[in-house]
Amino acid sequence: MSTHTFRGSILKSTRALVVIFIVLLVYGIGHGLISILRGCSVCNDAKPVCLRNEFSDIVLVIAYNYPFYSSVPSLTALYKNAFPTIMFCGPQKTRNHSVETLHIHKGYYSYTCVSRAMEKHPGYAGYLLINDDVMLNYWNLVGMDREKIWEGPKGTISFLNYSLPSNWYWWNSTWE
Repeated sequence: MSTHTFRGSILKSTRALVVIFIVLLVYGIGHGLISILRGCSVCNDAKPVCLRNEFSDIVLVIAYNYPFYSSVPSLTALYKNAFPTIMFCGPQKTRNHSVETLHIHKGYYSYTCVSRAMEKHPGYAGYLLINDDVMLNYWNLVGMDREKIWEGPKGTISFLNYSLPSNWYWWNSTWE
């Protein structure tokens, strides 16, 4: 066995262990099995299943920028108790997983996945779009107002000593 093959198999098994650890950690915190700080906005120590179906009126839409769908089972296991309806979306078909195929061009058009989710799952109170590489701490969303659009903090972003690049991808593409 070559050194390269040996290192590759160790790297793959290490990645798998890290993914399993993260899934178990997030699942444990989210369901109150692992206690979290008392000063947090949502304490989940009442019951192990206190957040089960908490977001049953919201479709979780998970977009893949590229067709690497091996994390679909892990993401399903991670979010299915809080979000019973999950829709996966990506740029290519696959036989192994249920993924809606849309042209999302490296993730630039991943918002089109929400339109597809509304078509496939009408009548829900909301649609939450994340990407496959996002770790959503959904227990922090419990107290948020579901009658409003959720957005990040507002503020001014300033870039010192920054100029626009002359060869930016979008200026020379057919997608302008």
